[in-house]
Parts: sequence; C-alpha cells; structure tokens
Amino acid sequence: MSKNTKKVLSFVALTYVITILFFIMLQGVGGKSNPKTLNLIGLSMTFPLISIIIVEKFIFKDTLKNFIKVSLKFNIWFFIGVLIPVVMGLIINIVSIIKFNTIIFSQKEFVFNVIIGLSIAAISAYIEEVAWRGFLYNNLKFLGIFKLSLLIGFIWALWHTPVTILYKYPSNPIIGVVINFLQMFVISIIITYIRDKSRSVFAAALIHGMFNTMILSSNMDDFKIVLIKIFLGILIITALTIYEFYKKSANLINYKI
Repeated sequence: MSKNTKKVLSFVALTYVITILFFIMLQGVGGKSNPKTLNLIGLSMTFPLISIIIVEKFIFKDTLKNFIKVSLKFNIWFFIGVLIPVVMGLIINIVSIIKFNTIIFSQKEFVFNVIIGLSIAAISAYIEEVAWRGFLYNNLKFLGIFKLSLLIGFIWALWHTPVTILYKYPSNPIIGVVINFLQMFVISIIITYIRDKSRSVFAAALIHGMFNTMILSSNMDDFKIVLIKIFLGILIITALTIYEFYKKSANLINYKI
C-alpha cells in the first residue's frame, strides 16, 4: 500500500469517526429538538481540516503547505464555477414557480445569496475544500480526473449522511439519505472538475460557497426540488463531458494535421 493511499484511508476514517461522534453528542443533548444544536452543526465543516492536520503533522510528519496555500491565478474556470450554481438556482426557482406555484427566493434574496456565496460562504467552504479538493485531490490525482471525481464524490456525499438523517430528513431518513447522497455526489463531481480545470482550491471554494447559498439552502430540501437539482447537475456533467470529448478530438485532429 502506497503512502498516499495510507494517508487517504487515515484521513477518511478519522474524519468519519470525528463527525459521527460529534452528531451522537448533539443527539445526546436533544438533537433537532434543541435549537441550540442547529448553531453547532457548522462546526462539522472544520473536521476534515482537523483530520488532515492530524494525519499530515502527527501521523506522517509531513508538511501542510501544499494544501493550505491559496492560488489566486484567476482564469475563465473561476467565472464558470460561479456561474453554474447561479444558473441552476435561477432555473430551479423558475421551475418551482411554474410547476409548484412556489417562489424559492426573491430578486433581493437572489442578490443577497450571490454576495454571501462569494464571500462568507466561500471562506467557510475553503476550510472544507483544503481537505476535499486539496488533500484528497493531491493524493488521488494519479487516478485521473474521472476516477478521482467519482471517488471524492462518494467520500464527500457519504460524509453528509449524519446531518441528512438527523436534521434534513429525520422523518424519512432512508429516502432522504439516498436522494441527498445523489445530490451531493453530483455536486461534488462538478466542484472537482472546476478545481481541476482552474488548478485552484480557491475556485473550488467559490463554487462550493455558491452551491451552499444558491441551491443547498434549507428551503430547497423538498424531494421534488432535490430531484430537479440532481437532474440539472447531471445535465451539466454531461455538457462538461461533451466539452472534454470535443476538446480532445480537436487536439487529436490538429496533432495529426
């Protein structure tokens, strides 16, 4: 077993254990029925970072600089990463109005969500992304972007299971876990792709923050809305796949010429 694989397994195991113990503790003091626990859920975002510090510094005695540093070399993929959640949010809102006669967010709320997504939410997301699309990406990139995206997507989506069961869908946990897993899996693939194309964890943090404010807010947890999000996410992944295929085909033709 390679050192990178050992690091990844250690990180995933430690992150899952810390997260599960944390939510067991929250349940012990009332869980969702205790409003104070809702303010503590956000602490779980720091657990992946805590885990890589323990794994890198204390278990493997390595440096953290490769995962902590921020690359601000902006390119078109930063913009595309921000645009994707915005477009998805607008489409979901339009469909909700037409199909369900429900407005998810007003114009003012839309602007507010964009501002928060690009600032506070992005900074918070960066704490996570140092682990998911920083540590994991760097240690698994030998797999190639396809397998890498699927594996990180599985790990990331599964990590959200405790909050899904206990806070998002406590009355329907089985369906809730399945549908939220699919949602997070699809979103993760998009985030990982943007991270790969932009070559920046900060770009991943921006799109992650925008996803949190534009399509992952609590007023968009209805199963029907989540299914729309999954469908849109699959369409985006399909479009990105076609783009990659076309790009490679064009490069191959130019090479032969």
